[in-house]
Formats: sequence, C-alpha cells, structure tokens
Amino acid sequence: MRKWPDLYLPNGYLNMADIIELKYPFTFVTGARRTGKTYGALMYNLDNDIPFLYMRRTQKEINACKTPALSPFTDINIARGCDIQAKSMSADVIGFNDMSRGMKLVAPGIALSTFHNVRGISGSQYRQILYDEFIPEKIARPIKGEFDAWANTYETLNSNREIYGMDPIQFLCLANSNAAANPIFMGLGLVSVLEKIKREHLSFWTDERRGILIVNSENSPISEKKKKTALGKLTSGTDFARMAYDNEYAFDDFSNIESKSLKEYRPLVTVGEITIYKHKSRSEYYITEHRAGSPKIYGSSEREVEAFSRSAGKLRDAYLAGNIYFESYLVKVLFIKYTN
Repeated sequence: MRKWPDLYLPNGYLNMADIIELKYPFTFVTGARRTGKTYGALMYNLDNDIPFLYMRRTQKEINACKTPALSPFTDINIARGCDIQAKSMSADVIGFNDMSRGMKLVAPGIALSTFHNVRGISGSQYRQILYDEFIPEKIARPIKGEFDAWANTYETLNSNREIYGMDPIQFLCLANSNAAANPIFMGLGLVSVLEKIKREHLSFWTDERRGILIVNSENSPISEKKKKTALGKLTSGTDFARMAYDNEYAFDDFSNIESKSLKEYRPLVTVGEITIYKHKSRSEYYITEHRAGSPKIYGSSEREVEAFSRSAGKLRDAYLAGNIYFESYLVKVLFIKYTN
C-alpha cells in the first residue's frame, strides 16, 4: 500500500512539494482559502527550476495578474526578495518576468477561455501546467464547453511527448472548495467520488489507471487560526465560512438526497443517465440512475435534452416545492442540468 506524505508542513501550510512529487499527471488539490496551495506550488517550481505555465479560467483573471496586488507571485517576491512582475507577451498571453534577474521569464500566463487563440507555445519545454482557481466562484460566468476546453488545452500542450518517451505534463489544478459540481469534475465523472471523499474524510484519493490524484485538505491548522480572525468571527456559520475555512463545498445543495424503494414509484421518463419516477399515491418524485419499466426516453444530445426541458415544467415546480428526492448528489446535478 502506498505511503502518503504528511498533508501539512510543521508551519500548518499544505505540503505542496511532496504532493507534486507524487507525479500524478492529473493532480487536483482543493481546500480552504489561504492554506498555501498556490504559494507552495509556485515556490516548489522556482526552487526546483520546473518549467511551467500558469493558467486561470478567463482572460480577465489572467490580465488582472499584471496588477501587483493581484499577482500570484506577490508573497513569493516578499519571501525570496525577488521582483516577479507580469507583462503582456501578446493579446492573450502574459509573461511573469523576474525583473531582478534581467527580466528572466519565469512562466507564461494563459487563460483557459482564450487558449484556442494562442499560437507559438509548445508544450515540449514544460513539465507542468499550474491551473489556479479551476473551480469557478458562484458568481462567475460559465465558459461554454469548459471541460472540452480544459481537455483540449492539455492535448495541445502535451501533444505527442509520451509517444516519444517523455513523461506527460503534470496538470496541477488548485482551487478553493466552491462547488463539487464544477465543469472539470463533472466532465471527468468525479462528482460521486467527491461525495465519497467528503463522507469518508479522505485526504488522498487516486485512480491509478486514469492518473488522477485528488487531495482533500480538511482540518487545516491555518484555517482553524483564521476562524478566530475578524472575518472568521463575522461569517461563522455561513456558506462562505464553510467554504473558506472548513473545505466544505458550501454552494452545493445536498438536501433531499436519500435512497427510496422503487416499489412505491412508477417510471415516468428517462433523460440521459437518469430516470424519473413518480410516487403511486403522492405528489412526489424520485430520480435515480437505475432504469426500470418502460419510461419515455430522451438521450443526452443537445436536441433531446432541450426537448425534455421544454416539457419539464411540472418537474421544475416539484423541485422548487421540495417534492423531488434524489438517489445521489450527482443525480441531482444532472437533473438540474437537464431542466435548465
């Protein structure tokens, strides 16, 4: 059995060096705010001369890094006594340059939303893509085809390097625990895994075949200290506090999730991976991944989902009234997706 590293350093911050050294191609680290995810990863890369790209979701987020106060290198500059600043390299790419070393390029900065416009960046020279804040905040605008854009970015940068005997680029994805049902975890089919991780309080979870590592940073010593700050006291008991300090996916609604006996229900309709059942005597519905009987069937294509959504007015009303129960959180996420 693999021996996992200590999750936290003696100073209470995340042990990002040992997490990166596990060398899983797709490494996801989620946790409370300001626990050392980005700082630890950047410091490791600089200390070990790791050639990497820095990525954010949108071009607006990447451009904001040119403001010193919003740069991910601000604390690094203080700790190392350097002067890393972000400057435009092209319309869609910025460069983080160490001005104290003759404008030495530390890393290019790219955005997921505009990477398809980028030309001239070859992945062969890089060993890591550091994707910061990959889980969008609740108020963030969605990116159309976000998972496909994520996968295509990796395919473009990783290219044929493995065919030529090189190691795959490590996609290191870091985020606060805003939502388990985010585009990347949904696209990879990991939402149910996140339920298991949270339920069993696992720190490390892997899929060896797929090269996935998920690090769940609960019980952070730094977060415990932050609960005693002014903001920690002000927001105690709120969704923000559960996300910021407790590593809870606070913006996900886990209500009405329970197992029901199908004997009390009759199949109504199947859409994509889920089947909707109606109770035989009550105005109540149950939704599961298990299909029985002969319900009307809609596929998961855009056209069929749209057709189902147009006919789902009563189901939307039942959901708002709290009269729908779900086998799992993933089923609930899919129902919401198919009825929006």
